[in-house]
Amino acid sequence: MTKLTRYLLVFAAFAMWPLGLLIGSYNTILTAVVFLWINNMIYGFEKPRSRIIFLVFNFTYAVFLISRPLISMLKGTEWWYSDWVHLSFSLVLLSVGLIFMQIGAVIGEKITEKSERVAPKRARTLNEIRYREAYVRNLRIAAGVLFYFSFLFYMLMEGEKLLYVMSHSYLEYYSSFKSAMPYVVYVVSRFMPYTLCIFLATYPKKLHAFLPLVLYVFSAIPSLLMGLRNPIVLNLIFCIVYYYMRDIYENGTKWFGRFERAVTALAAPAGIIMLGIFNYTRSGSESGLTSGFEVITDFFYKQGVSFDVLAIAHSVMDRLPVRPLRNYTFGGFLDYFLHGNLAQTLFGAADLGDGNNVVMGTVSNSFSHNMSYLARGQDYLNGNGYGSSFLLETYVDFGFVGVALFSIVLGIFMIYMIKLAKKGTFGFAFVLICLTSLFFAPRDAATGWLQFIVTAQFWLPTAFCWFFAALFNKSYSIGFDNTERRKIYVV
Repeated sequence: MTKLTRYLLVFAAFAMWPLGLLIGSYNTILTAVVFLWINNMIYGFEKPRSRIIFLVFNFTYAVFLISRPLISMLKGTEWWYSDWVHLSFSLVLLSVGLIFMQIGAVIGEKITEKSERVAPKRARTLNEIRYREAYVRNLRIAAGVLFYFSFLFYMLMEGEKLLYVMSHSYLEYYSSFKSAMPYVVYVVSRFMPYTLCIFLATYPKKLHAFLPLVLYVFSAIPSLLMGLRNPIVLNLIFCIVYYYMRDIYENGTKWFGRFERAVTALAAPAGIIMLGIFNYTRSGSESGLTSGFEVITDFFYKQGVSFDVLAIAHSVMDRLPVRPLRNYTFGGFLDYFLHGNLAQTLFGAADLGDGNNVVMGTVSNSFSHNMSYLARGQDYLNGNGYGSSFLLETYVDFGFVGVALFSIVLGIFMIYMIKLAKKGTFGFAFVLICLTSLFFAPRDAATGWLQFIVTAQFWLPTAFCWFFAALFNKSYSIGFDNTERRKIYVV
């Protein structure tokens, strides 16, 4: 029945697009986009155990890119305040992303199912099993200790930012803030999310995982007090998804049971209301909202500002800087190699600086900075910006074909991540690190959630944890009696 519903939604969406163009109805076209999104959500709910990442990603996709025009349409107000050429571009871009993400998810399931059918069960000896258990236990200890240590450094860095904003302003932070902390404090503070994910990938007990996850959510409080709501929301989503994934992989302890579902269902609207109210109290203005429903609606409307960014970006695309090797899809990787510390030392590369500045706005491969500098000028240099989206970056680099191909790959990967997480501790840690920022991609850099793989801040703590585990596991492995080397089959 759900498949039939999905097919009808897709058919209706494809019929409503030309109808909306024919009769000049913006709401008809937007409804077609919403139908495509509902199709994706139903697809995710059909098999949530294997499609949970795809499901959550489509939720954030709607929050950041669809909520604003949808809420305006339901209220009966005009949301088509951009020129038609920019508005139509935005709607087509949203549709292409939704359609091809689901195509990618379907392909990903076929690939996963095929690999599971042909994958043989590996026989392990009792010695190997015990060695593995000791290795993972040592890895958990190393990652846990380093997490708590780096968490303290991270909070020092965040506290410095918060104090600056309290004594200056939110906009000045983006235009002129420079940390006075020693560089070693900055480096170690960057270890925090990676060591957390390594620790969580070792399958700690539910009670042992609780405190690190609470601290991870708490680490976003300074950003919230500075006016940034997205970090704490994304951290909470990460925790929920982790709990759900542990439910998928374990047959014993119930991680996301009735209690956790009830808490999530009750806390989510209450949290959104608090964040919505905080947005006004922070600015010292009156909201004029009289009910919790209005606060929630207002919250999602404001989060949907990225829809406007699509149209604004389209209006300045023809003026984006043209230079060799310009690429926004992989912009973070390019800037890391072309303008990072190593490139500056060896080749005298330009330092991109911190925050909003002319160099970032004109020389970097950051679409959000280049576009915001073009669209806002001095306002950008004063600390304002527009953000980005994986849809925009792939379009600028490769056109609609690029958007479609990237969305397919993204859909495949979101399905395959569930299987990849089962391929040992490193695979699970890799997936978890991706999930700390993947859900922000609808309003952020296309591959920003993958950029960690080229940074020293990721490889240093990772190498330390695995080296520690191997070093203290060596004597343990030698102590086994060879008579224990009998076959044990592990699924």
